[in-house]
Amino acid sequence: MFAATLLATFSAVAPGAAHAQTAPESEDSAPTAAPIVVTASRTGAAAPTTLSAESIARLQAPTLLDALNDIAGVRAVPANGVGGGSFVSIRGGEPNFTLVLIDGIRVNNATNSQGGAFDFTLIDPALVAAVEIERGPASAVHGSDALSGVINIRLRDPQRSATQIGGRAMLGSDGERGGNGTVAQGWGSGGLLLGAAAYDSGAADAGSDVQRGQGIARLR
Repeated sequence: MFAATLLATFSAVAPGAAHAQTAPESEDSAPTAAPIVVTASRTGAAAPTTLSAESIARLQAPTLLDALNDIAGVRAVPANGVGGGSFVSIRGGEPNFTLVLIDGIRVNNATNSQGGAFDFTLIDPALVAAVEIERGPASAVHGSDALSGVINIRLRDPQRSATQIGGRAMLGSDGERGGNGTVAQGWGSGGLLLGAAAYDSGAADAGSDVQRGQGIARLR
């Protein structure tokens, strides 16, 4: 079954191909292979924790950030300072030491010290089928940006031959406001899932207002 997921707040840049000039081989030279080093450990990787959609619903979490904070070894709180967003730490590591995936697709940037520029507060729990949290180093499998662990968000599939619409809104003090919406349409063996969220801090001072938005689309 084909499925494609798109996160609208991020863009991919395809690097150009690099060509290196190689020196001609000498008749007297023999090819040499680089040594391969294999390191073994008696300590196995910790089993991942799965947070199901049913568990998230029981928590009545307004955002995915609130649901993650219920997992042992995970600290998930709103970020302080200008820009807001979310602060997610696994086992005390910095936020950019945690790799974030959506349907197995990398969505954060480890070079961003403020959590990889991914905002969990803009993820509507209604979009999520499950969240898999892998605590502990996973760099051997996922790369250096998985030093603390991995969070993989699996989006739900639209129900077949059904239309689903949902959303919620938030209004705070001093003009703070936000909301999200979800639309899902199924047909036969396929379907389309769309989600969007936005936040405005409502600050009256020029240059102090913070606005964030995020959109997700999944085609099955």
